[in-house]
Amino acid sequence: MNPLFRFLKPRRLVNADIRDVSDLDTPLGREVLAIYEQAFPEVERDPVENIAASLKNPDPDTDMTRLRALAEENRVVGFTYFSTYKDYYLGFLKFIAVRQDIRGKGYGPLLLQDAIQQVRADGRRATGWPYLGLVLEVERPETAESDQDRQLRERRIQFYRRNGAVMIEGTDYIAPPVALGQPPLPFHLMVLRAVPKYGMQRWLRKNAVKALLMEGYGEDPDSWFVRHALEVRHLARRPAP
Repeated sequence: MNPLFRFLKPRRLVNADIRDVSDLDTPLGREVLAIYEQAFPEVERDPVENIAASLKNPDPDTDMTRLRALAEENRVVGFTYFSTYKDYYLGFLKFIAVRQDIRGKGYGPLLLQDAIQQVRADGRRATGWPYLGLVLEVERPETAESDQDRQLRERRIQFYRRNGAVMIEGTDYIAPPVALGQPPLPFHLMVLRAVPKYGMQRWLRKNAVKALLMEGYGEDPDSWFVRHALEVRHLARRPAP
């Protein structure tokens, strides 16, 4: 048995399948968008037009973006939205969400397992070898504005840990605004290893930062966000622009 499955133990669903969504202007796509808008505050949401454009995958030999919808009895119950990057041997889990009324029933782990399988497959298709992991942003509990919000953020981190994710240490990572007028957001970074026997090499932090900020957000290598995230922790933190 793959060691990853010790962490990822999804429930078996009788009439469920996970499908690629390539067009948001379809019944399946509209159901995904409804969950997306319910699950994430506007300050964290990518504009829908950006998501639609990314699904066209203009350069699939190097980068691949997927929107995967989990449907049970012909109704979408959750989705993942992620990209994989050949230059970094990593994926970026941008969003995962399950319908609010059916959370806690095992759909999340099932979606994570599927995403990891796709990360491996994208790597084999592009390079002959599986990509090494799926990186994700998690809100920092220490920056929450209320005890309720802090506890929610801690539960999310524990969910990912239960499913095999580990923290990427040694970086002060701040994500650029997702849209004009929105603020930059501080996150912790975690990684789900797609190849469990592969250790956390020193290059992981650097590659994760570059993959997310330069490929995921389109930042230049010399942007404030990239340079700041790559600084070691003992350096003084500079205010975000």
